Amino acid sequence: RSSDLADVIVTGSHFVQERLEQAGVLPGRCAVVPSAIDLNRFAVSTERRNGGPLRVLFAGQINLRKGVPYLLEAVRRLNSAQIELKLVGLPQVPRDRIGAYAQWATFAGPVPLSEIVAQYHWADVVVVPSVCEGSAMVSYEARGCGVPIVATPNAGAFFRPGIDGLEIPVRDAGAIAAVLDRLAGDRGELRKLRDGVIANRYLLGRDAYRERI
Repeated sequence: RSSDLADVIVTGSHFVQERLEQAGVLPGRCAVVPSAIDLNRFAVSTERRNGGPLRVLFAGQINLRKGVPYLLEAVRRLNSAQIELKLVGLPQVPRDRIGAYAQWATFAGPVPLSEIVAQYHWADVVVVPSVCEGSAMVSYEARGCGVPIVATPNAGAFFRPGIDGLEIPVRDAGAIAAVLDRLAGDRGELRKLRDGVIANRYLLGRDAYRERI
């Protein structure tokens, strides 16, 4: 096996490490080194909102691998005017499937990379419900912009649950619904998570990545 030729295999997340070991890579051969972003580009917004619906953002390809059906089902179940969901990215599912959720979500389509920071600044929270992901860059970019995340373990996200985000089980619309409903009703928890994101934001930068390497 080609993996036997390497002394160290660098992976972006524990999720990838676990899957490689399940595939036969020897335990202890993988080194988990989370990635990094340009913190000057993904900056924290100085704007503060008071009141209004909880703004929930998904950014990425709209497909099953990214876990989008579970997020859409969550907001359908909630059917709440206190939650505003926007999905930014290229739809890769039949149009009629998307249309069925039009009353609970806005499908903004793909946006240029130059405009993605504005989308993060719009959001109160970014949901990363991935079924299979190496290490979702959206989880780095959102927090670089000061926005907490809600992510599955399978997203390969580099964060500390309860400090700069919340973890949800994979393929669990009910769990997503429960978290969003709680955050919509408890803005104090949301502010605490945002404070945690900003306090630990330096870990997402290239200097911290250099140290990890």
